[in-house]
Amino acid sequence: MVTQAKLASMGKLAASVAHEINNPLSGILTFAEELYEEAAEDDPHRADYKVIFDEALRCREIVRDLLEFGRKGQPHLTRLRIEETIRLTVRLVARLAPFRRVTIATELAEGLPTISADPGQLQQVLLNLLVSAAEAMPEGGALTVRARAEEAGVHIAVQDSGHGIPPEIQARIFEPFFSTKGGKTSGLGLAICANIVEQHGGRLEVESAAGEGTTFHIRLPTSRTEGAAMEGGR
Repeated sequence: MVTQAKLASMGKLAASVAHEINNPLSGILTFAEELYEEAAEDDPHRADYKVIFDEALRCREIVRDLLEFGRKGQPHLTRLRIEETIRLTVRLVARLAPFRRVTIATELAEGLPTISADPGQLQQVLLNLLVSAAEAMPEGGALTVRARAEEAGVHIAVQDSGHGIPPEIQARIFEPFFSTKGGKTSGLGLAICANIVEQHGGRLEVESAAGEGTTFHIRLPTSRTEGAAMEGGR
């Protein structure tokens, strides 16, 4: 996994580039949208204007990912019950298009300890992992979210029944800008997730085998003090 120092350095560069791109990109989006909306239905260029707008919109999403990746703000920690965040996140994604052929199950142990975490950031991690799991099963499949207590905190597992991740790729999936989706994403999703989990003093790990699906493991300490000790020990 990429070290925290490397992530921080990449974050500074990403944020700098994103800020430089953001203003001209906003102008392109505005004019492209106007051209498309004002063009007559029989205008032969109308479809081209739509392509320009859609591609610029995709670029804006990448810029947003860059800005998120470069954000330096520390988590706003509060005591929360992880099972509530998991249930809420599963409800949010259940009706999304990528999940139409996916069966989602939750296996949450009773009596889970509360943890010290940023609810919004933790939900972002879970959303990203759930969507990635669904996209790994385009023909449909099973997705299971588990949570149980460990000696040092809480262990969350997001498991899919997809095709798995080749061994030679697993070592790189947390690298910024690395993607296996042919340029369809910025390649920052998992790097952002890893960064957030590490800021919480935890670890994000992957376990996968060809044809046997993939499981992402999130391990979070019950308190920030424990997390700081974990970071110092790496």
